[in-house]
Amino acid sequence: MWDLAAPMWILAAPLPWIVWWLRRYHPPQQQALLHPRTLLIAELSRARNIPQPWLGLAGITILILGLSGPRWFDPAQVRDINGRDIIIALDMSASMRAEDFQRDGKAVTRFEAVRAVAGDFIALRPNDRIGIIVFADDAYTLVPLTHDHALATQLLNSVEIGMAGDKTALGDALALSLARFERQPERERVVVLFTDGAATGGQTHPDSALAKAVATGVRVHAVGIGGDRQSAVSRGPVNAPEFVAIPFDEARLQTIAARTNGKYFRGDASNALVEISREIDRIEQTDEPLELPEQGNELYWLPLVFGLLFIAAQHWRDAIGTRP
Repeated sequence: MWDLAAPMWILAAPLPWIVWWLRRYHPPQQQALLHPRTLLIAELSRARNIPQPWLGLAGITILILGLSGPRWFDPAQVRDINGRDIIIALDMSASMRAEDFQRDGKAVTRFEAVRAVAGDFIALRPNDRIGIIVFADDAYTLVPLTHDHALATQLLNSVEIGMAGDKTALGDALALSLARFERQPERERVVVLFTDGAATGGQTHPDSALAKAVATGVRVHAVGIGGDRQSAVSRGPVNAPEFVAIPFDEARLQTIAARTNGKYFRGDASNALVEISREIDRIEQTDEPLELPEQGNELYWLPLVFGLLFIAAQHWRDAIGTRP
């Protein structure tokens, strides 16, 4: 389907021809000098065979048409597919450095394990709008709600532990996730919360954010990372890792999930995290019409190229025609 971004420019297309016609057939009145050989001079001018400016005028007209912004669109389609607005809230606090997970037979930190599983979960949801919140001392929007899953995955893989501080702003993370849903069309709204600690930072109390989630009908699936065992926490490339017990507020996460009609999961191993992501994917499967946006291709460059070619051809003709 053809479309024009600025169709009003079409009204300007005749202007080059009007200006040329006025200058040719209605020249401005000027003082003239009488010459005894007027007819001879006119005959010699015609003999030079000066080319007419048709190519140049056509080129300028095509450039003006290019300003109208021609585009080609594939019409929007409505298909019966699953559609959700899903925010992934990812804990980046210091405790997520604990190296008590395995991936491909290699010890990895909790954060690396969760980040990989979150990326796999995004791949499972091709028809959803996905957003990503990261939190530690504060909560930050890494990716707003988008259908561009390739960009979301790329940005997810670019973040590293320690970029947002050491504490756990659990309430801020939930509140910011809810804020990302505001001013969006009414759809099923889901938060998938990954954390391994208690609320130790931030400005918003988790209970306040939970009350808003209940009031707005946002469903929260909470995933508690780790367990009761002592975990190895890296202390740099020189010192040996330290084995510590990391506090884990499982009761609060269970409450958040239960009051929002979500589900609580305990992710104490890499294979458990993989199964959790698949289970959440199964829970959120419902058929709902989703209108896919129109796919557009800008074609302004075509009249730009042809217009410049016509003008160049006119310039070449003028140069040939005026040679002695």
